[in-house]
Amino acid sequence: QFSNQKKIVLGVGVYEKTKGILNYLIRTDAIQVAIQYMGMAARGFPYMGVGRNLAYDKKLFFEIGGFKKHIDLKWGDDDLFINETARGKNTAICAIPNAQTVSLAKKSWMDWFIQKRRHISTSGRYRFSTKILLSLKPARLVIYYSMLIAGLFLPVLRSSFIASALIVYFAHAFIFIFLRNKIGKVQAFYLFPIIEIVLFVLNILIYLSVWINKPKNWN
Repeated sequence: QFSNQKKIVLGVGVYEKTKGILNYLIRTDAIQVAIQYMGMAARGFPYMGVGRNLAYDKKLFFEIGGFKKHIDLKWGDDDLFINETARGKNTAICAIPNAQTVSLAKKSWMDWFIQKRRHISTSGRYRFSTKILLSLKPARLVIYYSMLIAGLFLPVLRSSFIASALIVYFAHAFIFIFLRNKIGKVQAFYLFPIIEIVLFVLNILIYLSVWINKPKNWN
């Protein structure tokens, strides 16, 4: 995917499938993250990448001083490098199954919790525009599920609740089927509405745990 214009290539990093609900959540979370950052990059708004599957031009790396700005961090320097340098004109994506990396998932809830905290802890150094962009999804979820709950208790909104739930469900189904054919390894879409809520709550808890013990690198 490299060319004279494309100096950064973002790929997909998935996790090996094993038994258990934790493994399912980890794999689904990874796919959600990939859909978001790969989708935004495809639309000309790259903002992050996963260190286990990205590439960048050596000249570009040294032109901006490499990881010098984040030399104080124990992790996340590669992700922040992408946030600083990746733009629509210089970034390409590579989503084909044969170009994916497969990593071993954490075996315990605490290990995964710590891993997610590390990822979130570096987001304080993202560009302001990226922070605004990333706030749209949780805001959408809060509004959407608030409306659904209201629809359950207000008869006048009940038909709208059912219609909205079905529209969102089948929209997700279509997207996941498309992605399954495009990149493979996408989790079963029929569980997505439930898993989305679970991951949303878990991510809020993890974010709050980071915020309470706010790292020095947060702006």
